Amino acid sequence: MSATIAAWRRWTLLAALFGIGLVWVAAFALFRAHGEDYLAAHFADVARDRARMPAPALPLVLTFGPGRTGARLLGDGWTEPADDGVWSFARRAMVYLRWPAARGERWLTFEGEAFIPGRRGQHVRLYADGALVGEWFADRNSTVVRGSARLVAPPRDGVVELVIEVDEIASPFSIGSGKDTRPLGFHLRTIELRDLPPGSPPPP
Repeated sequence: MSATIAAWRRWTLLAALFGIGLVWVAAFALFRAHGEDYLAAHFADVARDRARMPAPALPLVLTFGPGRTGARLLGDGWTEPADDGVWSFARRAMVYLRWPAARGERWLTFEGEAFIPGRRGQHVRLYADGALVGEWFADRNSTVVRGSARLVAPPRDGVVELVIEVDEIASPFSIGSGKDTRPLGFHLRTIELRDLPPGSPPPP
């Protein structure tokens, strides 16, 4: 009888361990399937909440070094900020800005550097709340991008989502141009937002 009970306990323990293993496998598969979407949504929510600060005075100039205001407004798709700015590690990277309280159009300017995979050029696109507002091209001879776009409609919740998109990302190590193994897309240095009264020409 005692041998039967001992065997039953062993089988029960094995079944329990097998069940726990299945739960872990299922949880891991669920995370692989939805974890990245959850993290992206989390970063977006945090940055959007931070952007709901009192409406800024214009002109607004943001930089993206550690501890700077701009770094607090970064959503998903960015590496850790450095003194000279922040690199995107994904094709699409988000920034959230509080829309100024005064009425009127806005003129947005951003500046940075595109990472060029090999000899191919790189398109850099800017979206504001899902709408494409500008596209620029960089190549190995001219990697710096200074883009400007007119923003017309204020966002419904007072915060505009900017998306900077590149054609592709790659690491310097993967193309033999350095030891950095991080996938890189666009190096964002500054964003400026200025008032643009109706009928006025865009700033230079």
